Amino acid sequence: MITLVSLSLVLFVATHVDDLFLLLSLYAERRTAKVAILLGQYLGVIALLAAGLLCSRIAVAIPASYLRWLGLIPIVLGLQKLVALFRHSEDRAGISPAQPLRHSQTLSVAALTIASGGDNLGVYLPLFANWPWHNCAILILVFLIMTAAWCFFAHWLAHHRSLRAPVAKWGAWLFPVVLLILGLRILFPAR
Repeated sequence: MITLVSLSLVLFVATHVDDLFLLLSLYAERRTAKVAILLGQYLGVIALLAAGLLCSRIAVAIPASYLRWLGLIPIVLGLQKLVALFRHSEDRAGISPAQPLRHSQTLSVAALTIASGGDNLGVYLPLFANWPWHNCAILILVFLIMTAAWCFFAHWLAHHRSLRAPVAKWGAWLFPVVLLILGLRILFPAR
């Protein structure tokens, strides 16, 4: 049991490092509601785990060449954010961070989580295909607990005393840049 939990922790950290940077940039940007970030992250992680379970149980293999196209989602969103920064349209219009509908923010965060975690299916599929249900349930439970910890850690980093000034200065620029890098990494994975 302890070995399975330890393995699950290592798998989560290894497959969600990119999510940490995504979450950090979302919290630093301060335009997406905190609850939308948390819910969106959970929706994305649950969708990835469900897809991994479903695909492994019905023995459907998703070719990696298709998964890489998920990289277009963060690229498009990153370009939209950069255009908005250059136009300063959101600042001039007086839109506050809480004004956009929370459900659309939640779905945007979920889409980013799924896009950045699409490659995780390559790890989940063999595990879910070969593990008994109770092992899969433990891994899923660990992943759900770690999702909350990941969100908390990213929020803490974005608001840490020594990081607050640089995050406030560069936070709005960090988010679109992270999205573009993430999208390019998904589209053109290192071989």
